[in-house]
Amino acid sequence: PVCLNCALTLEEGKKYLGDNLSFNFYGFRYLLIPKFIKGVKKNIQKDIFKKIELQKDPRFRKKEIKLLTNDENEVLKIMSDQGNYLNNNFLFYSAPKGFNGAVFNILLYIEDILPSRLKQLFRAKEVVDKEEIFQNCEIDIYQDRKKIGKGSLEFNFGILRTFFPRISNNRTFNKYFLDITNKIFTSKPVEYNFLLNFIVKKIRDDFVKNYPTKIDTMKAFMLLNYLNELNKLKYKKEESTKMERSILPKEIGGEMKEKTEVFFDKFSDFFGSDIKKAIFLEGVLTQFLLNIQYQERKANPFRVKLKGLKLDEKQIKKLLPEIQNKLEEYGKNYYRDLESIISNYFVSSGNDWNISNDEISFYFVLGMNLSNLFKKEKNNGGKEDE
Repeated sequence: PVCLNCALTLEEGKKYLGDNLSFNFYGFRYLLIPKFIKGVKKNIQKDIFKKIELQKDPRFRKKEIKLLTNDENEVLKIMSDQGNYLNNNFLFYSAPKGFNGAVFNILLYIEDILPSRLKQLFRAKEVVDKEEIFQNCEIDIYQDRKKIGKGSLEFNFGILRTFFPRISNNRTFNKYFLDITNKIFTSKPVEYNFLLNFIVKKIRDDFVKNYPTKIDTMKAFMLLNYLNELNKLKYKKEESTKMERSILPKEIGGEMKEKTEVFFDKFSDFFGSDIKKAIFLEGVLTQFLLNIQYQERKANPFRVKLKGLKLDEKQIKKLLPEIQNKLEEYGKNYYRDLESIISNYFVSSGNDWNISNDEISFYFVLGMNLSNLFKKEKNNGGKEDE
């Protein structure tokens, strides 16, 4: 029971929430509810609400603001620029009959997110968005479900949604998606193996259906880089231990050695062992062979050797001599330096690899999709096997 004035206040507050503080989030809606600390002046509170209202008005919306979600009305960047005199509460809800309907289900409630935490999320986004491999990954850009052109891959929570879709094979992954979203906002660790399992399932599905795997692979690597930038990837103890890395002999590599070392240094957090380097570079070499096969035969018969990307240590070791033999058969083995580098890493890795089959498959397909970085320069300025 409440008094009449209180009831009217609650009704107006609910109406304001629905009109001004409700946003889209990849198949969900959420309310952004600022909660000011005691003593914050009323004029400061009013100013913040005014900024939110203006951002939601197309006439005044700042177009240059980078977004973390698929809602062009998103105000998270504005909230991240405020001082820590308020908390942001996020209420994710389902209202099948509308905001004022009889059914209103609370799906997730994230409390007390400071503007400084939102700023960290945007800083991590800025870092990964600037990486050249993501800037060079061109994707279709949509607005209101209509394709409006192409642009560089940029991080938002849609990247996460790729691997935890609303519906896939008659299953829903909404719970996992919201759970990881919650962990990212609240600065909790995300299980690396759990995440990688879903990533690899999606990429394998692309591969088996003969769809291009590049976009999803780059999205996956971007997501891992984003979480790593936030320092929130949780590895098993044995996986987090850096393995001893060998130094390649001086006589091996030349231009190829330089390219590989530059790449591995740039992404050193993901290439802390020679095993991962060897698998990645074997993926690169495999793609070179597939490119040559397609040029020669308009087909990729070697693709069946990849077992639908369900790879393990035994298969990876078996592939290298098979790839070399095929390149020799075509008389186009331009990659002996790369083969020497891979062999050296295999030797230094020894036996009984401490790496999961999901990781093996992921690093392999990542190498396939970044193979262009390691092509040899031709004298005329082009690249081999283009």
